[in-house]
Amino acid sequence: MAHRLRCAMAQGPLMGLMHGQVEADETYVGGRKRGKRGRPGIDSNKTPVVALVERGTGRVRAIPVPRVTSENLEAVIAEHVRRDATLMTDEYQATIKPVR
Repeated sequence: MAHRLRCAMAQGPLMGLMHGQVEADETYVGGRKRGKRGRPGIDSNKTPVVALVERGTGRVRAIPVPRVTSENLEAVIAEHVRRDATLMTDEYQATIKPVR
């Protein structure tokens, strides 16, 4: 793992948008709360992270987001993926903030 980290640090910063076939998925990173299962809520101590993987090249980007919503996912994808790329997802319908 240390070898891969050193190799990644020797390369330039994240240049250019991802293209071709790009996979997008979200995960939650952080501590464990006993007795809780499923997708973490607002009061969770886990950090939501959106991961983008470019098939073929293996380029990966992991972006922490404040909350997994349609708006946040669209913003991350628009910032890191070219418009002509083929986007592969797990068809998760992101929760939308309730209107108050």
